[in-house]
Amino acid sequence: MHTRFAFEKLIRTHCEKKNLVSKSRLKEYTTEDFWQVIKDDLPGQIQNDIETCRPLVLNESINYNPERHEIRAELTKAILAIKDLKDQLANL
Repeated sequence: MHTRFAFEKLIRTHCEKKNLVSKSRLKEYTTEDFWQVIKDDLPGQIQNDIETCRPLVLNESINYNPERHEIRAELTKAILAIKDLKDQLANL
């Protein structure tokens, strides 16, 4: 859950700072909206890493048990992907 929140905050903040979305309509946007606005400006590997993590770890409708091994592995990948995304967005 914290990983998803970090992802959502990161992309929303980036879109706000770069004026990529209408600030008067921020409450109307979804995480998908923010992602669609920025993803094409990112290297393909970062796009792929985030897209791979979104269905299982970065998906708000998924409730998961972090004690399951496959979830832990996916969570680790998601954390690394978000770190790479944060680094890349800092350079845009």
